Amino acid sequence: MRTITRLFARSRIVLALALIAAVVIPLARSDGDDRVAAPSTSAASIDLTSLYREGRPVGFNDGAYINGGDGGPYDIGVTPADTIAWARAAGATSHRIFADWRAIEPRRGVIRGELIERMRQLAAGFEGSGGRLLVALGLAPPWARDPVRICGGCHGPPAENPFVMDAWDDFVRLMARTFPDAAFEVWNEPNFTRFWSPAPDPARYARLVRRTARVVRETAPMAKVLAGSVLAVDRDVPDQGIVRSSTFLEQAFAAGLRGSYDAISWHVYPAQSGGRVEDLGEDSIFRRAIADVQGAIDDGDPGAAQWVTETGVTTTGEDLAVPADAQRDGLAAVLRLLASDERIEGIFIHKLFDAVNEPPGSRERGFGMVVPGGDGSAQPKPAFCMLRQGAPNPAPVPAAGCPPYVRRGERAEIDRVLAQRRRARARRRRAEARRRAAARRGAEARQQRERESQAR
Repeated sequence: MRTITRLFARSRIVLALALIAAVVIPLARSDGDDRVAAPSTSAASIDLTSLYREGRPVGFNDGAYINGGDGGPYDIGVTPADTIAWARAAGATSHRIFADWRAIEPRRGVIRGELIERMRQLAAGFEGSGGRLLVALGLAPPWARDPVRICGGCHGPPAENPFVMDAWDDFVRLMARTFPDAAFEVWNEPNFTRFWSPAPDPARYARLVRRTARVVRETAPMAKVLAGSVLAVDRDVPDQGIVRSSTFLEQAFAAGLRGSYDAISWHVYPAQSGGRVEDLGEDSIFRRAIADVQGAIDDGDPGAAQWVTETGVTTTGEDLAVPADAQRDGLAAVLRLLASDERIEGIFIHKLFDAVNEPPGSRERGFGMVVPGGDGSAQPKPAFCMLRQGAPNPAPVPAAGCPPYVRRGERAEIDRVLAQRRRARARRRRAEARRRAAARRGAEARQQRERESQAR
């Protein structure tokens, strides 16, 4: 039996080697920033073993499935089934579902059941995957916000009056009943005016977390509550309305945030410019942002568990766009660094699908790992293939575009065989060089003897 098993394993390795050597992927190229080079086998050399720690949720922050098929401006042709298939093929064990209060309850008491059904369908696709589902709660619909002027495209918190707070409780209760085993993240980037207008308010955020946590625990005792969801930055950015992450958390802790959650979440992105992703050295913007947010957590709640619920690299955007291979390599460096931190219990990549409904120059357009065709087709980018190759047990890939998957044990054997082949080629080259040198010396000796004979 062992002999048969070894022969079977060896045959799979030989087949994989042949496929890797011969694979040619004729991928269609679209216009503009969505052009994707054929993913190369170099993705197999990127080690992501530490990312897939047992029990750690790993997934994507992507809500394209919510609008799939509705024919609206946000419909890019992606369904819950598409999201599940591509995410699981990349090795995801979880997903960040954004429970958008505005969309789910556009008027008080009017619940859009079709949106909740789509969320249920997505959640069902991750059952038994080993990772806890993540549900982010926000944003207040117009009828539930304070009657103040906010910037265009910005979102406000729920008004602190009994009518709205009772409505918020009902919304949270509905989500907790729908996803009783999930982790619930309270809001999205409350230190950013875009999501908390007219201005970030750490004390008010702390009150919202405490209230939300109480409702979640009363409704779903097995659920977890995540607080923070801050955008990690090591300085204030006044022109964009961003408050430094440590400043926001310090003030939230002072207002009673501690003790109301199971973990603290944060978002972090590397800097991009000139067609490249920054090196993640000690003085990088990425590392400084992490040091800032984690320093505040260490001061306010030492030992608190942490989740990174957004990180990523984009291939589009003025002064930000990088080639698809650079996205792959930059994201790999980001994930290795985050995965090496034992305090980080969950990691989510922004995002799975390119937002092809966005303008070509938009930075948000190119964060995806897959380019949807709008007609059910899709094209993987090199970053997707890298994630798939690093995953311990990915589902079948929905479409062609990546080199064949090789399991970790087989990958080590393939590396050994390839190394043997490289050494054999090197030995043959050296032997050939010696043969040519000997032939050259022999020819020179014959010429010398002929010259000497002619001289006599």
